[in-house]
Amino acid sequence: MAKVMMINKKTGEIKPGFYGICWSYLFLGPIVPWMREGFGTAVKHLLYIVITLSIYGIVQIFSYNKNYTKRMLRDGWNLGGSDAENRLAATALGVAYERVTETQVGKKFS
Repeated sequence: MAKVMMINKKTGEIKPGFYGICWSYLFLGPIVPWMREGFGTAVKHLLYIVITLSIYGIVQIFSYNKNYTKRMLRDGWNLGGSDAENRLAATALGVAYERVTETQVGKKFS
């Protein structure tokens, strides 16, 4: 698991974003989405795990962090680490670096 700081461009709030294997999902399962996103998301994950006989849970170990951070980007967050960290995260997430590191009054978020 790798971590990158995220900044909400509307509120200035700072929150961690993740990419790579989600080891916490391996050990805690739907508790991870409950803590990060809320009870409704955890219930959906639990339901999918039961229906697919745990296959969904195995897939989520490898994809949850990436999907979580991409949802944050979609909801108006930007990468807020150093240029090198942001480039590495953007590459791992499969998004354009320029799209996720917008400038504000000529300065990069950091």
